[in-house]
Amino acid sequence: MYNQLEVNVNTVYLSLGSNIDGEANLQRLIGLLGQGLHVLAVSSFYHSADANGGTARYINAAIIAQTPLDPVALKTTVLRPAEAVLGRVRPSPIITADADLVLFNRDVLTYLGKPIPDPSVLTAAYVARPLAEIAPDYVHPITGETLAQIAARLKG
Repeated sequence: MYNQLEVNVNTVYLSLGSNIDGEANLQRLIGLLGQGLHVLAVSSFYHSADANGGTARYINAAIIAQTPLDPVALKTTVLRPAEAVLGRVRPSPIITADADLVLFNRDVLTYLGKPIPDPSVLTAAYVARPLAEIAPDYVHPITGETLAQIAARLKG
């Protein structure tokens, strides 16, 4: 009898950003992430101002992907290495590439001291709008709002 190995597949929602050669670096970042994840959807690119009041201009996007990895493994084996290939150094105001896990399935959890869902989904238009474009009906597991509702609330 043949036993099929079951693999858990997680759906992950990533917020991407860059403030140096933004569109080119985000395209490269998406390509690198696609080597370690099964990318399902990519948002448009959005221009935003520095959330900390600086003068840098950002390009932001979001992707939905699938992976068997848990959040810690995802961050350490896919996200941070992809950022490093593009020259990301932490901490630095120069952000060649930033990939943040903001939603993981429909789970509420903490990994490496970070909450999931990431609170920025509810407060930052540069996170919510790209996510809402590609997953408008995703229901935030804490507030019960859809991403479309969250993004509409943040437009003002």
